[in-house]
Amino acid sequence: MAFKVTDHIDAKRALDQIATDAQSFEANADRAVEEIARNATSLQAMQSGWAPTVTQIRALVAANPADEQMQRLEAELDLMIAAFIAKRDRVIAKRDAAQAAG
Repeated sequence: MAFKVTDHIDAKRALDQIATDAQSFEANADRAVEEIARNATSLQAMQSGWAPTVTQIRALVAANPADEQMQRLEAELDLMIAAFIAKRDRVIAKRDAAQAAG
């Protein structure tokens, strides 16, 4: 926000607004870092939370080696796991970079 500065009162008001805006933006950035950290933690927990289901799917596929649908399901699962790992790793890298930046 720009101010028309004509005297010391306007100048002081402008400086106060600049300080307030900067503080607000910094607080927003800090909250964003916290949100990234929460999402990284959630993705890490998601891996262990879904592990039993993935194990059951793999057992079902193994029990039906001649079933084409099961083979496609296993391929889809493998792609999904690879995509999940990539997503998780990207979020963790963002979290680490944001936290390192302080």
